[in-house]
Amino acid sequence: MAKIAIIGSNGQLGSDIKNLLAKDHSIIPLEHDKFFVENREVVSETLLELKPDIVINTAAFHNVASCEEQPQQSFLINATAIKYLSEACNAIDAALVHFSTDYVFGLDETRTKPYTENDLPGAIQVYGASKLAGEQILQSYCKKFYCIRVSGLYGLRGTRAKKYANFVEMMIALGLDAIKKHEKLPSAGDQTLIFNPTTEIANGVKFLLNKKDYGLYLLVCSGFSRRSDFVRAIYEILNMPVQVIDVDSEYFKPTYKQPRFSALSNEKIQALGIEMPNWRDALELYLRVREKQQIRETI
Repeated sequence: MAKIAIIGSNGQLGSDIKNLLAKDHSIIPLEHDKFFVENREVVSETLLELKPDIVINTAAFHNVASCEEQPQQSFLINATAIKYLSEACNAIDAALVHFSTDYVFGLDETRTKPYTENDLPGAIQVYGASKLAGEQILQSYCKKFYCIRVSGLYGLRGTRAKKYANFVEMMIALGLDAIKKHEKLPSAGDQTLIFNPTTEIANGVKFLLNKKDYGLYLLVCSGFSRRSDFVRAIYEILNMPVQVIDVDSEYFKPTYKQPRFSALSNEKIQALGIEMPNWRDALELYLRVREKQQIRETI
């Protein structure tokens, strides 16, 4: 049984990792509003006192629009803080699990094949650049690390940093509104990626910790889809009569650049022995669990 500190244990991803690993390990929850990764003294003193065997960092400044407005804060949390965590983990001989993103890609506008761990990144906005810097700091300073790139996360816990709990919940809310108003719903047809429930990411983390094979991993479900097709799948599974129309990303007047293709390959992780489900199968399971949770909450 390992002693595992989870930074952001009350967040969307951190809560699922905590719940899964608590069955076999001693968990030290470090919640977002009580443990600040950007404070070097807090990081060093806390981890030195707790002496965990593994530190899992789910903290990030991931509101992409806000990153454009606050680049210094973005790099402080997504990059500089990784040096603080790396130094602290080295001092206590702990392994550091850090999460990155598909947004480290996007520069290659002609890309149509999922990226692998060997492909050269190229970010196109502050968020992606700050996360890429964090990756490089991790690989340069940390002796024992897992750098895990994920994409399109959604979980039952939701994320505190955005108006809606996650993208799926946002589309359900917008879909209900479209039905009420008898309107069609626009969705980006020029963005291709992989959406992933946080439960599947948690399963992958548990598997990697058991393997003890450090390095860079792309941890995602199988297959990929356009954003608009993922939205259609939500409504099809829920039997919601919403007509989705494809539009270009510029229709929504984004304040930052978005990758047109950022699908990641899970070949490396599956070659190690973990089976990742197809993105649609994972979505169906999420929606079934979501429905059961809502029923329990109404009883």
